[in-house]
Amino acid sequence: TGHTENVMLMLAGRKKSEMVQKVAQAVADVASTTSWDDIRPLMVGFIVRWGILFALYSSVVWSLLWLIRRS
Repeated sequence: TGHTENVMLMLAGRKKSEMVQKVAQAVADVASTTSWDDIRPLMVGFIVRWGILFALYSSVVWSLLWLIRRS
């Protein structure tokens, strides 16, 4: 934090360490409630999209190489 933030925290009667601890606790709470069952659909969707795009890209590259070699 800069000088201005330190002054604002002091005027508000807060300590930086308390704010950091509250943020860390909030992140830990979110992480503890998130499970693999919540993340799995997102990961499966990402992998499927990546696979489709990779297949399309590969087919375009191989088609171009085949066309170049034929000419």
